[in-house]
Amino acid sequence: MPPVEITLNEGLFVLRPSGGEDLTVQVSRDDLSGFLTRNTDRLPMLVDLADLRILQSSGVGLLFFLLIEAEKASIPVGFINASELVAKILSIAGVSDLAKIYPDERTARENLL
Repeated sequence: MPPVEITLNEGLFVLRPSGGEDLTVQVSRDDLSGFLTRNTDRLPMLVDLADLRILQSSGVGLLFFLLIEAEKASIPVGFINASELVAKILSIAGVSDLAKIYPDERTARENLL
């Protein structure tokens, strides 16, 4: 399984990092920049956090990078399936102030499309 699976699912991209604690081992800023550049249709993006047990500071920084670059490109981003601990970390770090954390893909889809 690749470190991050990216699928186009009925009008939005879903990014699914594989399980682990350090998101930056799985994906780099260059990976995200390249993906955002190729998303010329500016389709909304969801980051599925279901397989992440915890986020370290480097992973939170990577999510901030994603949000900033996506905002520059006018691409809406949301998060789904965050555990209670990961949701708390995102909230404390302020990430949840920039992008909404949805309980599931259906709810996110209703709000982003």
